[in-house]
Amino acid sequence: MKSTVDKEFVAALARALSLELRELLGAGVAVSEHKTPPAPQSPQAALSDLLYEELQERYGPLMSGMVLVKALGYGSADAFRQAVSRQTVPVAVFPIAERRGKFALTRDVALWLAQQRLTNTN
Repeated sequence: MKSTVDKEFVAALARALSLELRELLGAGVAVSEHKTPPAPQSPQAALSDLLYEELQERYGPLMSGMVLVKALGYGSADAFRQAVSRQTVPVAVFPIAERRGKFALTRDVALWLAQQRLTNTN
């Protein structure tokens, strides 16, 4: 008796899903047979994305001032200024018209931090 109930249940479920699928296709909704799982991320990409989300939430798409100085590990604003003049800042920094200071993209800072973490770990 149990196998009959299971077969009936499965048949009813298949009919309902088939009907729902036909309705979706009739409405012009694209339905794929199977979904490809996302490709696994490298540890650097995963860490970079995590850092980026955190920094983006706190500081927005650009970083500047002491936030940028500290994120890049400089001990002072003077050390950062000297690195800018020597062109040794590890991320691209740029001026913005009518604004004081240098700016960097938050994504660039997150990527650099992730690289440092993974390449300099003992």
